[in-house]
Amino acid sequence: MKVLTPGLRMVLAIACLFVIIGGLRAAGNFLVPIILAFFLTALNMPFIQWQSKRGVPHLVAVILTVLVNVSLIGLLVALTVNATMDFLPKAPFYVDQIRANIEVWGTRIFETSILPDSDQLKEGKENFSEMLRQMTAQFTYELPSANQVMEAVMSLMGTVFFVFIIMIFMMQESLLMKLRLDDVRKASGPDLNYLGQISKDIQRYLHIKTGVSLVTGALAWLMTMAFGLEFPLLWGVLAFVLNYIPSIGSMIAAIPPCLLALWQLGTVPAALIGLGYLSINMALGNVIEPMLLGRRFGISTLVVVLSALFWGWVWGPVGMFVAIPLTMLIKVILDNSDDLRWLSVAMGKSSAEVIDHSWVEPDRPTFVGTDEAETHH
Repeated sequence: MKVLTPGLRMVLAIACLFVIIGGLRAAGNFLVPIILAFFLTALNMPFIQWQSKRGVPHLVAVILTVLVNVSLIGLLVALTVNATMDFLPKAPFYVDQIRANIEVWGTRIFETSILPDSDQLKEGKENFSEMLRQMTAQFTYELPSANQVMEAVMSLMGTVFFVFIIMIFMMQESLLMKLRLDDVRKASGPDLNYLGQISKDIQRYLHIKTGVSLVTGALAWLMTMAFGLEFPLLWGVLAFVLNYIPSIGSMIAAIPPCLLALWQLGTVPAALIGLGYLSINMALGNVIEPMLLGRRFGISTLVVVLSALFWGWVWGPVGMFVAIPLTMLIKVILDNSDDLRWLSVAMGKSSAEVIDHSWVEPDRPTFVGTDEAETHH
């Protein structure tokens, strides 16, 4: 049998990669609810284990966990809808004001020019003003119709219902997963026990990210409320939700309140609010969160940004939210492959980037739904 050359193997690998990416995009409607259900299961398994240790039957623990999740998500949706409904009627007015301000600020660039007044300069001012008017004419906003709102709500409810159904079955099967993986290994199958490590890592990442996002949202809410900016609750919820998107989410969350502050409060308060968002994100995102996560989550910053963009392109906004857990999963799988381990090393941080937090207790591998003592190896 003829052995493939390294160049041909690389071409085949790239071709397979593009086929896989195309399949992921095509199957997004089917895979996204499953991925969300898996991450919600990983997030909730410590709560189920806590109930089991106190003698609560597993089925009852699953039902209680689902009810808690439904209540929390319902509360978040209610807050979001309430804040959004207050904002939407005024949104066209704000868009018009921001558009007018952009035209005024752009014209002032020429008016404050130190160049001597001339016919060419006057013509340039007129052309620039016309260009601004044409550009800002694209900044329009129309309130969604009742049918559009109803369709969006029904689509969201259908997806959430599907996610919770899958989540219930995943949590119900979680106790048997460790035994099932052992049976696969005994039947001459691959040793998948390393999945226990990534399960533990995903749990820890989701818990820390949720805590940091809650603090980020609360600080954004308090800051905008202290400045007297309208709709502070909306900006707090927006900061909480978008903080799950790595690197770029927190920056996106700061843009709408800063633009509104620029019109409502003036340049200096808007700059202070922008500085406040920057301080919150620097303190929590660049100091507190890496310190809590430790060096186990050593993914290159460039890989973090690229993964958010890639998964966002594949699965839309949901892909951005699950980008880091999915990248962690891929990194661990690559790390357990002799041929592709170098890719895992390339995705990680260099030794100069790693911050050593020796006080952080190292994690022990556990799989979703299993006790630590059962899965420690």
